[in-house]
Amino acid sequence: MKPIKAVIFDLEGTIIDTEDIWDDCAVEFLKRHGHVYNRETTKHLLMGGSIAGGAAIMRDLYGFEGDAETLGAERRAIFEELLQREVTFTPGFEDFYAKIRDTHKTAIATSMERRFIHDVDQRLHLNQLFDGHIYSIEDIGFIAKPNPDIFLHAAKAIGIDPAECLAIEDAPHGVEAAKRAGMRVAAITYTTPRAKLVAADQIVGQFSEIKL
Repeated sequence: MKPIKAVIFDLEGTIIDTEDIWDDCAVEFLKRHGHVYNRETTKHLLMGGSIAGGAAIMRDLYGFEGDAETLGAERRAIFEELLQREVTFTPGFEDFYAKIRDTHKTAIATSMERRFIHDVDQRLHLNQLFDGHIYSIEDIGFIAKPNPDIFLHAAKAIGIDPAECLAIEDAPHGVEAAKRAGMRVAAITYTTPRAKLVAADQIVGQFSEIKL
């Protein structure tokens, strides 16, 4: 087995804590369409996908009308307004990153759109932290996880064989995407129960437990 030379991070729910914001977004979005958000049945289906794709999933799951792009624009506007809250790093990320940044290449591979990444960067200086290696679903034509494209794109950009990358994820679709890209995966249980992350190579409760 090849040694790990790079660590590629998912962003939301892994590095930054936006999960409550997305939940509030879903509550408001579904309320506008006459439905009540059921987190248990819905949350895991939305994680790692595009905004329009998530809107379509909720439309089909709850049974209301609208095309995906129009509903996606509505969902995007709600999220953008809610994102004005303070966004913070997840527990343990900063210490973990400080330990690996001089020994491993790093990048972010995220389903978050560039406009939102910019908002987060204004608060947390992600571009400086990752030397600009932040790759968005927008960069690959909005091809969502569990397709491997965003992870392959990030690995190519930093010049590392996917087999020498460890992906850190918090969502089932993200785990599947990284595995399909040929990477090893550490799944962190900040947002998703351990039972839904069993496809990962290691499942941890916090960053300090991750083995490189």
